[in-house]
Amino acid sequence: MSSTNATLDHSTDDVIAGATISVVLTIGFILIVTVLIGCHRIPAMRGSFGILTANQNFSQLIACVSTFVFYTFGLAFDFTVLVDNSSYFGNCSALILSVITTNFLLISLNRTCAICFPIYYKLFFSHDMVMFLVAICWIIPGVNCRLSYTHFGWLFTSDLTIETCGPKFRSFLLSSQSALSFMILAADIATLALLIMKRNGLGSMSQEAKRTEKNFALQVLLQGVVFNLHTIWISNAFKWLPGDSTEWKLFFTSTFSSNLLMIFDPAVVIIFNREFRNWVFNARSTVFVATISASAGARSPNASPKPMNSFMVVSSVSR
Repeated sequence: MSSTNATLDHSTDDVIAGATISVVLTIGFILIVTVLIGCHRIPAMRGSFGILTANQNFSQLIACVSTFVFYTFGLAFDFTVLVDNSSYFGNCSALILSVITTNFLLISLNRTCAICFPIYYKLFFSHDMVMFLVAICWIIPGVNCRLSYTHFGWLFTSDLTIETCGPKFRSFLLSSQSALSFMILAADIATLALLIMKRNGLGSMSQEAKRTEKNFALQVLLQGVVFNLHTIWISNAFKWLPGDSTEWKLFFTSTFSSNLLMIFDPAVVIIFNREFRNWVFNARSTVFVATISASAGARSPNASPKPMNSFMVVSSVSR
């Protein structure tokens, strides 16, 4: 049943599907914003790799907010005006998907170039070149199409009544995503192979620079694993999932798994990127020490603060 039909029935399943996506995207929103703040505050993330990571998460943030608004208010709370205008949200999802995937390819190539061709890194990934590539990411997408919300499986699908949509658009989307996935996988394999076979390939760098490069490479490789596992899942999960409910199987195969990437992708950055991990734990340490100092002051109003606590707070903030 198409969303353009005003008689779309609102059921308990609609509320469950909308609420499920809302919870996933709320968690994803917090993680994505954390990554964006980290890219701004962490000195090591202010180069080309940080710019690409920030652009990746900014595009995911737009997709996160757009999808949250639709599934929360349009589906869970039954705001029919949003459902009736679902094509705007559908097209936003399609366009942002291209930005996210293209940008992730650039991140993979960034690490491949840094590890395999360090001499040319500043040429291909200078600040001006990276800003140009980021602009290309946002210019390339452009689809003269209407992706409307479809009740069957709680997803967006192309309007078959428009010539540019339907099988042609679906074929283009699948082929382009498959090509990008293959290139991302090839870049990640090349990076991993050099890290394993040529451990001294970064010999001219300092120990700190080596750790930073390996740290960034680990992040990208794990993001590539998540990306390709999702590709495998979305292609085969419908056959793997138990039960006879086609709607829910389609929901968990496509909509749920795609939005789950909003959690997994930034989580990989926060957990496995050493710079982010140190930044997060330093922030927690600052709050913890400040809380101890405040508690001690409350117990002894006339006591002078200890120099050690004051030094620890300043030291944590300055990192």
